[in-house]
Amino acid sequence: MRRRRYHIASREGKRKVGNDALDFSPRNLYYRLPMCVHRLAPIALFTYNRLASTQATVEALKQNAEAKESDLVVFSDGAKGEDNSKVAAVREYLKTVTGFRSVTVHESPCNKGIARSMIDGITQIVNDHGHVIVLEDDMLTSPYFLRYMNDALTLYEHDDAVAEINAFNEVPGMPETFFIRGGNWWGWGTWKRAWALFEHDGQKLLDELVARNLANEFNFDGTRDYTGMIQGIVGKNAACDILWFASTFLRGKLTLYPGRTLVQNIGFGADATHCRNSGGWTSPATREPVCVERIPLEEKREHRRTFAHQFSKRMDTFWLTKIKRHDTRKLIFFRCLTVSYVQRDRKISRLRMSLQSAWRASR
Repeated sequence: MRRRRYHIASREGKRKVGNDALDFSPRNLYYRLPMCVHRLAPIALFTYNRLASTQATVEALKQNAEAKESDLVVFSDGAKGEDNSKVAAVREYLKTVTGFRSVTVHESPCNKGIARSMIDGITQIVNDHGHVIVLEDDMLTSPYFLRYMNDALTLYEHDDAVAEINAFNEVPGMPETFFIRGGNWWGWGTWKRAWALFEHDGQKLLDELVARNLANEFNFDGTRDYTGMIQGIVGKNAACDILWFASTFLRGKLTLYPGRTLVQNIGFGADATHCRNSGGWTSPATREPVCVERIPLEEKREHRRTFAHQFSKRMDTFWLTKIKRHDTRKLIFFRCLTVSYVQRDRKISRLRMSLQSAWRASR
C-alpha cells in the first residue's frame, strides 16, 4: 500500500516533507493532515468602487497556501452618485478572479452602504457556515494570514469567552498571541455564536457604557474616542465596526491578537469613505508565520496598558495635525494633555477625551 507524504509546517515557516508525522502537538496537527480534512472558514470580501486596492487585496490573499482550498465570497455594493463606472470596473475584475476553491460574487442592485452591506453579508455566511473570515477591499494580507485565522478559529471555536480572531496589531513588544477585550475589523473572523451578540443600536450601547461607568476603559483611558465615534453614527448607516467593538466589550468577550500584524490597511487617502488619515498605522504585514497555541482566556492588565500607551503616542500626532498652527491656546492645551498622560493622570486623560469629542462635534 502506497504511503501518503504529508507537508509539515514548522514554526519558522519552512516546509518539510516526510512519510510520517511524529509531532502530534495541536500546533502542527493542522498542517500534517490533508487540506480537504479541514473545514476552512469562508472568506467574505466587501468591495465598492476601488479597483486598484481590490486587485491588490485579492492578489495578496492568493499568496496564502490555504487560498486554493478556501471559498471566497465577495459582496459588491451598488453604486451611488457618479460611481457607476467605477463599480462596474470592479465587478468586471471580480468575474476574472481565480485561485480559490470557489469564487461567489453577490452584486447588490442598490447602494446599501458599508454598514448594511457588511452586517447582511456576515450574517448570511455565519448562518450558512458557522464561521467567517472578513476582509475589506483595502487589506494587504500576509502569506500566513489564512493559516493564522483558520488555526485560531478552530482552536477557540467552542470557547464562549472568545468572540473574535483579529489579524491586525502594530503595538510592539507583545507576545506571540494575546487577548484584549473588544475587537478590531482590519482583517478578522468570528463565529455564529459570537455574532449573535452584535447590537445595532448605538444609543443603547452608549447608555450601557455610561450606566456601568465603563466609558473611560472602553476608550483605553482616554487615548481613543470610541464613544465619540458611536455618537457620530447613531441613527446613520455608517461604519459598524465600533458597534461590534462595544457589543463584545460590554459582554466581557475577548479578541485574540497576533504579536505581529498580518494585515496592512492600504485604504487611506482622498478616495477613502471613512478613514482618510492613517494615524500612523501603516506597517507592512509580517512575512513570518504566527504560531497559534492555547493561552489563558484572560486580558492581562499590562497588555491593555501597552495598547493605551501606544494609542496615546500615535493619536497625539494625529490630533495635533487637526489643530491650526495659529491657534496657540489649543496647541498649548493639547500639549499639556500629552504630558499629563505620560504622567498617568487619569483625570486629565478624561479631559483629553472630552476635548476630542468636542472637536468632532464642532466640525
